[in-house]
Amino acid sequence: MKILDRYVGGMVLRSTALVLFVILALDSVSDLLEQMGELQSGYNLGAALLYVALKIPGSAVDYLGFSALIGCLVGIGGLSNNSELTVMRAAGVSTLQVVGMVLKPTLLLIICSVIVSEFVAPNLEQLSQSRKDLLRGTSSTQQAAGTWLRDGSDYLHVNAVYPDGELYGVSRFQLQNRQLEILSFTERVIYQNGVWTEYRVNETQFHAETTETLRLDSRLWETELTPNILDMASMQPAQLSVRDLDAFSRYLGLDTRFAGSYRLEFWSKIFEPFAIAALVLVGLSFVYGASRSVAIGQRIFLGVLVAVVFKLAQDILGPASSIWGFSPLIAVLSPILVTIVVGLWLLKRQR
Repeated sequence: MKILDRYVGGMVLRSTALVLFVILALDSVSDLLEQMGELQSGYNLGAALLYVALKIPGSAVDYLGFSALIGCLVGIGGLSNNSELTVMRAAGVSTLQVVGMVLKPTLLLIICSVIVSEFVAPNLEQLSQSRKDLLRGTSSTQQAAGTWLRDGSDYLHVNAVYPDGELYGVSRFQLQNRQLEILSFTERVIYQNGVWTEYRVNETQFHAETTETLRLDSRLWETELTPNILDMASMQPAQLSVRDLDAFSRYLGLDTRFAGSYRLEFWSKIFEPFAIAALVLVGLSFVYGASRSVAIGQRIFLGVLVAVVFKLAQDILGPASSIWGFSPLIAVLSPILVTIVVGLWLLKRQR
C-alpha cells in the first residue's frame, strides 16, 4: 500500500506542479506586459522583472487551489484512462483509500502554502511594491500612489513604506479645529531604538494672514504609529499574513466597517486549506464519475467551471456580508461546506 501511496501521490504532485508552473508563467508574462506601460527612467525593465519575480510566491499561494483541482483531474484522470484506477478498485482499494492517497500530497502542498503565505510572500510583496513606488517617483515629491493613514487628528501620505521602519516621501497634514495648520513633507523617515527621525523636512505653517516656511535637516517625530502598523497599512488585505490581518483589524476596531475586508480575508486564509481540500474532493468525484472515454480536456473544462463557480460564490458572499451585516465567517464557510457536501455525495454515488 505504501508503494501505491507514493505512486498516486507522486502523480498528483507532478500534475499539480505542472499546472501551477504553467499558470504562474502565464500570470508573470501578463504582469510584465502590464508593467511595460509604467516604465520610466527610474523604473526600468530590470526593475520590472524583479517586481514580477518578487510577486511569484504570493501568486503561487493564490493559484494553489485551482492548480490542485486541475492537477487532480489530470493525474487521477490519467490513471483512469489507463485502467489503473479500475485495477486498484478491483484489487480491493476502497474509494476512501483513494481519497486519502490524493489528499496526502495535497496536505503537503497546503503546509508549504501556509508557510509561504505567513512568512515569505507578505515581506516580498511589500518589498516589491515599495521598491516600485520609490523608483517610479521621487522622495522629494508626493506621488498619486502610496499609503494614506490617520494619526490622531493628523493625516499622512507615504510614498513608499519599506520593512522595519523606513519611509520615503512622508506628507503630514496637521489639523486644528478642522483647519489646516501645518503642512510638512519629509524625504526620509527612519525608525531606530523606538524613535522616529525625519530627514530633510520642508514645513509650511499657516497663520491667520501669513504663512511661514521652515527647512530642517532632521528632527524627531512623536507618534504612536509603529513600523508594524505602517507595514500593514501599506499592503492590500490579500497580501497580509493571518497574524497581521488579525492585528490590523483589531487596530482599526472590530466593530467598524473599515475592518470588514480584513476580517473577511482573515477567515478566508484560515479556511483556505479546507477550500483546497474541497476542490480536490470534487475533482476526484469527477474522475470517478467519468468513463475512460472522457477526454482530459473535458475533465479540465469541468474543473475550471467548478473553480470559477466557487470563486464567484466567494466574491459575491464576501461583499454581501458587509452590505447585509452577516458574519464574514458565514461568507467564507458557505461555499466550502457546499463544495465538500457535493464532493462527498458524488463520491458516494460511485461506490
